[in-house]
Amino acid sequence: MPPTNIPSIPSALELYAQLNHLAAGFAGIFENNQINQYGKNNLVDLLSYNVPNNDPELPIMTYHNYVANIAAGSSDRFSINGAPPSMPNSSDLYDATSYCKSTYMPNPNITPSWNSDFYTYFEMAGDNYYTVLRIPELFGPNGQGNHPNAISTPIIFIAENVLAKQSYDGYAWDNINNTVIVIPALNDDIIDDHIDNHTAYIIVVGIEKLNDGTVPGRVSSSCEGGWDCADEFCDSKCGEPETCLDCQSVTNKKLYLFKVRIDDDVRTTKGGTLGKVIDNHFVDNLGGKYKLSLNSVVLHANGRWDAINNSEIRPKWKKNEVRRVVNRTNSTRSRGFNTWKVVWLNGDADEEQAGKGIKLSDNFNPRRAKIHISLAEKDDLFGKNRDIEELSINGIGIGNNQFWRSQGMPTLCGPPKDKFEHDDVNNPNPFLAINTYFEVTPSMWIDPNDPTQLLDEIEITALNVTFILRYEDY
Repeated sequence: MPPTNIPSIPSALELYAQLNHLAAGFAGIFENNQINQYGKNNLVDLLSYNVPNNDPELPIMTYHNYVANIAAGSSDRFSINGAPPSMPNSSDLYDATSYCKSTYMPNPNITPSWNSDFYTYFEMAGDNYYTVLRIPELFGPNGQGNHPNAISTPIIFIAENVLAKQSYDGYAWDNINNTVIVIPALNDDIIDDHIDNHTAYIIVVGIEKLNDGTVPGRVSSSCEGGWDCADEFCDSKCGEPETCLDCQSVTNKKLYLFKVRIDDDVRTTKGGTLGKVIDNHFVDNLGGKYKLSLNSVVLHANGRWDAINNSEIRPKWKKNEVRRVVNRTNSTRSRGFNTWKVVWLNGDADEEQAGKGIKLSDNFNPRRAKIHISLAEKDDLFGKNRDIEELSINGIGIGNNQFWRSQGMPTLCGPPKDKFEHDDVNNPNPFLAINTYFEVTPSMWIDPNDPTQLLDEIEITALNVTFILRYEDY
C-alpha cells in the first residue's frame, strides 16, 4: 500500500535521486513479464488515455488508483514477492514498485538510497509537492495522438531534470538479461529523435507544486507630497477626488494585461553556438507546462507608479499549446500551436472569475503613462534568482526586488537566447532592465486610421511572446 508518511526532502540533489529511484522502479514493472501480468500495452494505455484533456501528465496517486480500480472484481495484475507469473497476487502499484526496487537494481546503483516514503507526495523547503508521470510528447500529429503499439516500442523512464543537467540517465527493461538497465547521456536532441522516429516511448517521473496559490506582489509608490488636481494622473489611492479633471473618464482608465501568447519556442539542434542556451527550449523535454511570471511597472505622468513584482501568471500552457520548433541540419521540425490565453495572477480568484486579465493599474492615462512589462518562463523550481536591474526615473528606483527564477534562460522578452550564457560568470548581474522589459509608450495607443483617437486595445510582440493590453472606463 502507498506510504502514509509525507517525507521531507532536504535538497534538489536528494530529490533528483528519489525521482531516479521511482523511474528505475517503474522500468522494472512495465516490460517485465515476470511482474506485469496486465500487459505492457495496457499499462501504457491506462496512462496515455487517461491524461486529462490531453494534458500529458498524470499524478502518480491518480495512476495508482487507476491500476487498482481496473483490477477490481478481476484477477490481480502483478506477480510479486516470489509469486509465479501464472498466479498474480497484487494490484498495488506501490508494492510492485517496492518489490522491483529490491529485486532489479540498476548498475551502477542510485545514491543515496530510496526513501520508501517517497512515492506520491513530499515536502521541501516548506512547500508541498506531488509526483507525476509525464509524457513529453504524445505520439501523433502535433503531439496530440497516443502511442503506437507499445508492445514493439521500448519504454525509457527518466527523472525530471531538477538539477538542470545537460545530460541525464534513463532507465529501461532488458528483456534478455531480465534486469533494469541505465540508458546514459540522454539529452533533448536524443529525446526528440526517439519521439520523431518512434524508437522509444518516453515517460518522465516529475513533480508539481501542490500548494500552488501565491499572493500577487502588487506594490505602488508612496503618497509623499500629496496629490495635484491637474497633473494628468488621477491619484485616487492618495485621496484625489473624482471631481478633479485628472479623474474624468477621458484620462482615467483601468489597465489590464488581457491575453498572452507564447510565440515559437525555437531550438537549434546538433550544434548552435557553443555554451549558449540557443540549444534549449524554454521548457525542456522533461519539464512540465510553461509557467509564466510577470514583472510590470506602470509609470504615471507625475512620476508615481504601480508595479507587480515576481508574480506567477495563470493558466499554464501545455507543450502542445506552444509551437516548439527544432532546427536540424537539413530540416525543421515543429509541433504544437501558439495559443492565446486570458490571464490572471496566481491566487487571485476574483481576477480569474472576472476574465478581464491582470489589472496593471486602477488609474491609467493612456496619453501620458508608460508601461514596462517583463514576462519570463519559470522553468526551474529550485534555480537561481535572475535579478533584473531596477527601473528608474530621474535617478529614483521604481518597483523593487524584480527577478525571475530560471535554470539558464532569458525572459521571453529578452535578452535573445544566443546572448545568454549557461555559465553564470559570463552573464550580467543584474540583467539590464532595457534588455528584459518591453516599454509601451503612449504613442502606441494612437489609432493609425484616426490619429485624434485612441485604441482601447493594442497587441504587442516582444521577442518570444505576444500580449494584448486593454483598458476600460470606470
